[in-house]
Amino acid sequence: METVCDENLYIWHLFVGCPGSMNDLNVMQQSPLYHAVIAGDWPPRSSAFTVNGKSRTLPYYLVDGIYPHYAFFIRSYVNPNTEKRKTFNRLQEAIRKDVERLYAVLTARFHIAMHPARYARVTTICAAVKAVAILHNMVTELRRGGYLARQRREFAAAVSGDVGEADGGDGPVDAAAGVGAPSGGGGDTAGYGTLAGLGGLPPVVLPIGQVAPDAFVRAMRAWKEVRSTCEHVQLRDDLAEDINRDRGALLEPYL
Repeated sequence: METVCDENLYIWHLFVGCPGSMNDLNVMQQSPLYHAVIAGDWPPRSSAFTVNGKSRTLPYYLVDGIYPHYAFFIRSYVNPNTEKRKTFNRLQEAIRKDVERLYAVLTARFHIAMHPARYARVTTICAAVKAVAILHNMVTELRRGGYLARQRREFAAAVSGDVGEADGGDGPVDAAAGVGAPSGGGGDTAGYGTLAGLGGLPPVVLPIGQVAPDAFVRAMRAWKEVRSTCEHVQLRDDLAEDINRDRGALLEPYL
């Protein structure tokens, strides 16, 4: 299984169907979320977030050390040699444990997830896992108002005087984990030359050397962007600076 969840263990993305002998990297190579990101179809670039004074539109996911150094994966530092990096590792590992807790909650809440499905068909296994995920999200929506994580966030926001941001809404607003299954949109999809016959608008003239951003070019641009090791390192350093600046309020819920 491949899952993306937030701090309330609400499942935003679920991928199941690979053999159990595969590791995380093999599952990632088959994941529809991964293919949608590298093709530029997901996520939509309509909203941006700011880290250390720099605005970005590509959300990131917190992962462990087996994942590659891609721009949308944030790993912890291997050998943190400064206080900033150690603080970043503490927070990154604390938040990343949420997705690990998700599997423990699923098996404890739904015992069907504890038993091996040796004699069931793959389609039946996938349907059972999806049903468990849907029921789990229904329970989470009903109960998360009283979760300890939500109460700690509200308390930390009240102490810092920023009560308006305590709840944060129920939508996928957190770039670290609040991302759902791929849906279309985003990227440079407007085709050049299509405005000529719309209401007498003037035709679009392409400068010499500029290629129309069709699906192939958009996919190549997205491929280059998400696989940028430099952007991965820069984003992680910016996050470390931001976290170190407000480390008291950020680490308060996990103390």
